[in-house]
Amino acid sequence: MANFQVTTNVAVTTTDGINLSKALTSVGLNAKDLHDDTYGPGPVAVDLAPHHASISRPRVVLVLADGDGAKLKFDGVATFTAKAYKQAFLEVVDSAPGGPGPAGVFDLELEMQGALQRLRVLAVGDPD
Repeated sequence: MANFQVTTNVAVTTTDGINLSKALTSVGLNAKDLHDDTYGPGPVAVDLAPHHASISRPRVVLVLADGDGAKLKFDGVATFTAKAYKQAFLEVVDSAPGGPGPAGVFDLELEMQGALQRLRVLAVGDPD
């Protein structure tokens, strides 16, 4: 049995009637990492893979950048995203056998932009 449970709800509603949402309720997990630090002025590279090393089966990652945001790089790809993001909510699943990528540590690198800003990243999942 897991050590804790995660419940999340992400919703976007527009005034003209579009409503998109996703909820996860009482997902049992037992590995987590909270990264909370201040970086800047940018650009400053932040590699989060070592922080998430104990989470071999990541399930949820929430990224909050309080200032000018961060460019993202997933799974060791060659370049960062063109745009900077201030918030990203990711639900992560293992790749299927023969799929596009391996299961394992959530490999996220950020390039913090602009002035001094606080970065908070919560990653949760299961260990080996």
